[in-house]
Amino acid sequence: MEQNRGCNRSCFHCGVRDQYDSSQELTLEDSCRAIDRLYGLGARIGTGLGGEPLMTTARTKEGITFYEHTLEWVRYAKRKGMLIGISTNGDFFTEYKADQLKKAGLDWITFSLHTETKKGLNHLVDCAKMAADNGIVPIIHDLITSQNADYFPGIAAHVAENGILVNATVVQEKGGSFSTKPETSLIPTKEQQARVFTALAHLKNYGFVRINKKLLLRGLDYYPNGWKCNPEADYFLHIGAGGTLDVCEEARTDWTVFDIDNLNDKRWRDRKRELIKKCTGCLYRCYYESENPSIRGELTTLGVMALIKIGGANLVRRWGQVATQMSRKLAPDIDWQLQLV
Repeated sequence: MEQNRGCNRSCFHCGVRDQYDSSQELTLEDSCRAIDRLYGLGARIGTGLGGEPLMTTARTKEGITFYEHTLEWVRYAKRKGMLIGISTNGDFFTEYKADQLKKAGLDWITFSLHTETKKGLNHLVDCAKMAADNGIVPIIHDLITSQNADYFPGIAAHVAENGILVNATVVQEKGGSFSTKPETSLIPTKEQQARVFTALAHLKNYGFVRINKKLLLRGLDYYPNGWKCNPEADYFLHIGAGGTLDVCEEARTDWTVFDIDNLNDKRWRDRKRELIKKCTGCLYRCYYESENPSIRGELTTLGVMALIKIGGANLVRRWGQVATQMSRKLAPDIDWQLQLV
């Protein structure tokens, strides 16, 4: 669910900031109404997106900061009994906010790595440790591109050995909200993707990768980014700016979540079929995994997440060190060294 799309960063792969219009964004009341409607449609797990949801230097059209907006809708969703996470660039994350988000009930927080330097990565590692110490499951996410694929295993190992979950998405280039269309493609080669997926599969065995086994094993079947979702089912929903009810962030409809009473509405189903028929495909991790769950393959990861939630962050860090040592031993042909400067 997109909240306010304003952001303090301008990233090469993302067009969301350029689409920001404060007059179109959800108010806090609207956000809570959208959560009510989503809950009624069957949603029990949600992720809040931006822009940057923890910004304190920007305000919504009702005059509260983006962070205050986020904190309140998280509280509201938790009172409904939902599992809730947010995605952030970490620039505005502090110990105080970690404590406040914990009290609000936040279940997990994903930090997006947009500055691939040791300083940038270690800043997010420090943020993630603060989250873990407050019982919030920390995840660090990075895009896999042709430029970083060769040293991506080193980033993943560094994250895991600090007791933090790794997440990754192959760069998408559809030319929409969360994927710009560059002049020169940055999609990694099949060989590059295979090496990265192999490295992540080793760390996954110890519970430190937030990507399901099916994607790691079968993602290359859709190269380059050619998977399509099922038009006849609703494993996930995307709520865009102003509450639009969308197939995904790149395939938007003209309706809001308040216009559709149930997902059997013929207007919704026909529109979804039409948009997916036109779609050239993608490999957005969250959508693929929603349709292709791998429960058995997630047991170790769920165990790591549960241990963090009950206050075992230090134990998870020690386990992360074991995980990286064993992964290096079992896959000596992979370059696990952190090559960032």
